[in-house]
Amino acid sequence: FEVTHYVAYDIAINKEKIQKFPDLMRVLSKNREGKSLLELGDTLKRPELAKTLELVMERGADAIYTGNLAQQIVKDIQNAGGIITESDLANYRPVVRDPLISRDVFGFTMIGP
Repeated sequence: FEVTHYVAYDIAINKEKIQKFPDLMRVLSKNREGKSLLELGDTLKRPELAKTLELVMERGADAIYTGNLAQQIVKDIQNAGGIITESDLANYRPVVRDPLISRDVFGFTMIGP
């Protein structure tokens, strides 16, 4: 998608933080070379996300919790300082709850987690 004013602004003001994470820097850089960050009007492409979504489409949610994708998720999180393990993902069970609904917030119905 095209980088809007809002996205360009967020990238610019968070440049130092983004540069601390090589994978994020690659995602948010021109031509994915990891050097110059995207600017207004550039195109942001997410080929890894596309592959992930295709895998989930083919294998279902288990693709996220087990297998190669789960291993990559754990690796990425741990490389960023997180403590999640493959076992954490494999044993995770989502909890479905009714949403909180607040009516008539400036004329809108707001729904949240």
